[in-house]
Amino acid sequence: MVLVLDMRVYFLLLFLISCTHSRQVKEHREYESIGFSAGVEQYFLSDLPVWINFSTLGSCKRNLPIKYLNFDHLNKSYSLTYEQNVNLQQMLNKKLMSYEQKTNSSKDQNFIFHNIYEQVIGGGRDFRVPQFKKISLVWIDPYLDDHQQLKSFFKGNVLDGHPIIVTNCLSISEAEKLANALGLDSLGVKIISAEMFNVFNENYTGFALDFSKLLPGKEITLFGSSWPKAFLGIDKFIEIGN
Repeated sequence: MVLVLDMRVYFLLLFLISCTHSRQVKEHREYESIGFSAGVEQYFLSDLPVWINFSTLGSCKRNLPIKYLNFDHLNKSYSLTYEQNVNLQQMLNKKLMSYEQKTNSSKDQNFIFHNIYEQVIGGGRDFRVPQFKKISLVWIDPYLDDHQQLKSFFKGNVLDGHPIIVTNCLSISEAEKLANALGLDSLGVKIISAEMFNVFNENYTGFALDFSKLLPGKEITLFGSSWPKAFLGIDKFIEIGN
């Protein structure tokens, strides 16, 4: 009788342990689901198909895809500044492009996004605003097929301010390779690349960039073949290349 009772107690204990373990596993999986499936997708705009990854501004087809962020949704969740949003988008794309294989899973994107977010709010930047008061923006997209002419622009009036390359065609990695090939790294040239443009800008519909918010307190002169309407917050324009 005692043996039968002990066996019943034994099986009851096994059942209770099994139920507790199953509940813990279920709760852990639900926690992961909450953390990753309801995550960063709300902050991304829809991906452009490869065949339509085209810059109207630069009249060029891009080689690499860009993940654009919804600045409105970001601001509602995190109250970031325009400058922080721009740098978050640029740094996020640079990190995603550094992976040999695509990181399409929600879990991967959630981890990468929050890692970059922590860097940005902590003051981390890939693009550092120059300390100089005067800034010379050089729009290079119309001259990407003529490297010699492009190189010739970086002299004279352009060097009155800290030179910054601006491109809506090239990714940051592509623009860095071009700058190195042209020897512009010796001038301390900085780069504003395609990953920094966004559709969430005041007083303009379409992909644009507000340079006065990205480079606050600077005297900004744009050098190029023309002054695109998508280039906001410019103080002065000087035509070159024609």
